Amino acid sequence: MYICSICNCFIANKSDEIYKCPLKIGEQLNFLTFKMVDNCKEDQFKKYDQFSHLYCKFCNQEIGMRIGKDFSIYKCQIQEAMGSINIGVYSLKQELLFKISQILENSCYKCSVQPLLKKELSNIQIIPNVNAAIIIHQIESRVLLLGKNGLYNDLAEKLWKQTCGNVLLILYDKDENNQEELVHNLATQGEQPQLAELFQSQNLVFLTEILNLDLILQKYFAKSYNQMYPVEIVKKEEDVSNEKCLLLTYYYERYKQIDHPTQDDKLMLSLLKKSRKQLQFECKVQ
Repeated sequence: MYICSICNCFIANKSDEIYKCPLKIGEQLNFLTFKMVDNCKEDQFKKYDQFSHLYCKFCNQEIGMRIGKDFSIYKCQIQEAMGSINIGVYSLKQELLFKISQILENSCYKCSVQPLLKKELSNIQIIPNVNAAIIIHQIESRVLLLGKNGLYNDLAEKLWKQTCGNVLLILYDKDENNQEELVHNLATQGEQPQLAELFQSQNLVFLTEILNLDLILQKYFAKSYNQMYPVEIVKKEEDVSNEKCLLLTYYYERYKQIDHPTQDDKLMLSLLKKSRKQLQFECKVQ
């Protein structure tokens, strides 16, 4: 996985990297491209929807650009992370465990899954040597999860202590109920105030389709990494004008080579040309 080279926050998984081949023999690209990034924010007021500047959410340093659907991050602004996270996954449903393990196999995280039995939940032996945990529960009828008589109360307490609070509770709800209303009812009428706190801190999320699980885990990975390796908020002024100019030039040349450009392709080419020209002018002025 890749992290910000300035504040060390999680940026992207290596599995989400999109390979971009150089335009010339021997050319070294100054950026890496991803289909998905985390802890990044775009221009607050985007002049064009086609592309925008990307900034680190924590240190506010400019780290790359979004061009079309590509998130291109300057190599000088990211580095491969040395730290790792071991994740323990628990569920009463084998299908959900299998799906999570499939997704985690393609990530840089180590994963151990443990099927649960209701009769063993009050005295379960948790997976050792993990620093993050996931409990995934399928909502079928009454939802009594935490609290005095909660299904996962003992397990959650053990995991909370083991991981210093780095626990994600996923509720698989096929009926697509109103999430906020359901949490409110569970916290008040169901006497489970802990659920409202978890929902507020994003340690409780809802899943309506198995296909959405990948995105949920992606967000959790970013949060987990930052909890295990806290971000140090710093501001380090870096001039990335040269990297930006090289990136714009690369994409400009790519779009010029399209044999049968669409209207969107022509618009992108025009925007890239204007942006590169403006950037070159600003660099000369400085």
